[in-house]
Amino acid sequence: MTKLSLLDAEVRRVLGRISARKSARLQESLVALCDAHWTEMRGQQPLAPLARAVWEARRPLAHVFIDLYARADPRLDDILNSVTPAHALALLVLSEIAHGNTEGARLAYDSMMLFESSAARNEHTRSVLAELAAPGRHGADRLARNRPRLLRATAAIAAHIGRYDSSAVFSAIRVIAQAQASSAQYSGDPALQALLETMKHLGVIFLGFESGRLFYASNGTGKKSVPVKRLVDFLAQARQQRVL
Repeated sequence: MTKLSLLDAEVRRVLGRISARKSARLQESLVALCDAHWTEMRGQQPLAPLARAVWEARRPLAHVFIDLYARADPRLDDILNSVTPAHALALLVLSEIAHGNTEGARLAYDSMMLFESSAARNEHTRSVLAELAAPGRHGADRLARNRPRLLRATAAIAAHIGRYDSSAVFSAIRVIAQAQASSAQYSGDPALQALLETMKHLGVIFLGFESGRLFYASNGTGKKSVPVKRLVDFLAQARQQRVL
């Protein structure tokens, strides 16, 4: 994948002669608008533990922006009167980089590049809106066939919650790990119960995150770990290959 330093350089090329002061002002307004719109998109806080954890995980800024753009939200007019949509996405790349969100920065960068072409922009917008609106089973299961148990488990979680961003998937994994370590029953949370059954079928027990790695047990063979980056890359592939 492209290094963040190269993304930063390309973004500043796209922004061109827009002054640092104007960029900072527009970026602040844009991020604040995306944050406000995200609270609208996700609706009321659910009670069930799994749904609540996913609800709390913010969507990538680029996807929230694209939803605003597709709706022709009037709150976006002031920003887009000053810069193009591609410029706005470039500002979101810089924001995600500043907050250390590598996945969000790359999603915003990919969107920025696609928004420079009207045909690609329209196709990409449709794709993102489909992911936002139709959280059913997509390409994760297909991509995970014949893969290691952990990737199949990750695919099952992503498909079940309808999210491919690591923030949501990792939040779900934490809830599953807590449930697997407890003797409590989760009949009041059918979604969590279904995923617990899936993990049992796959023989995967999550043990938690530490130092950039996910620790787990596979089919009773003891403690293992994988870099979090590997799962982030897998989720990116699943998003690209989803079947809508």
